[in-house]
Amino acid sequence: MILAIASSTAAAGAVAEMFRYMGILCYPTTYKDLPREIGPIYRAVIAIEPSGTPNADLFIGSVTRNAPSALLYAIDSEGRLDAFPFERVYPPSVCSSRIAADMERDARRREVAAPGHYFAAGIEAELGTKYATYFDKRLPFTKTELMILRYLLASYPALRSAEDILKYAFKRTRQPQVSGVRTHLSVMNKKFFSLFGRKLIHSGEGGYVLLCEAQTQIIGEKQLI
Repeated sequence: MILAIASSTAAAGAVAEMFRYMGILCYPTTYKDLPREIGPIYRAVIAIEPSGTPNADLFIGSVTRNAPSALLYAIDSEGRLDAFPFERVYPPSVCSSRIAADMERDARRREVAAPGHYFAAGIEAELGTKYATYFDKRLPFTKTELMILRYLLASYPALRSAEDILKYAFKRTRQPQVSGVRTHLSVMNKKFFSLFGRKLIHSGEGGYVLLCEAQTQIIGEKQLI
C-alpha cells in the first residue's frame, strides 16, 4: 500500500485517487494524523508539499521509525528538499503512472516489495492486470472485489476487520455499510468455492484473512464465511 500525506485530506485524497484508478491501494491522511496511521503495511509514502509543512523533520522521523522499509517520495512545488531522504521529488504536474514506474525501479534497487505487487497464499492480483489468479487459474472478480482482495493480500497473514476493509479498499465517496463489505466477502468465497470446491477467506475473532491450502485443511469449513 501507499500512504499519501498532505496538509488537508482533500489534497491527499486527490493523489490517492490517482493510484486507486490504476488499481494500487493508496490511503490519504494528513500530517497531523500521520503518527496514528503510519505503519509497516505501507510500502511507500508520498508527501505532498512538505516544504510548506512546519516540523517536516518530525514527519520524516515518524515514517522512518514506523515504516523503515517504505520508499519515500515528495510532490512539491518548491522542489528543493535535499535535506530529506526522499527517493525522488516531483513537480505537482507529475502523473501517477510515472511515480508507480519509479517505485518499481527503486524497489528493485533496494530489494524491497513494490506497491502494486499483491501476492500471497497462492493468489496473485498484480498491478496492470484486470483479474486475479489462484495458482494460475483466473478468478472472476469485479473491480471492487479485486480491491478487497488486494487489501487482504497486502495485509497477509494478519486478520483485518470489515471496518478496516471498508476504510482501505473502498473509495471514500463510494463506501457501503459494513454489512455490504461482509456481503462482498461472502460472494467472493462463493466464487472460490465454485472454482476450487473450498472457500479461501477465513472469518475469525480478529477479522478476515486469506488462507493457503494447508491452512484451509486445518481450520475446516465451519470457520469460513
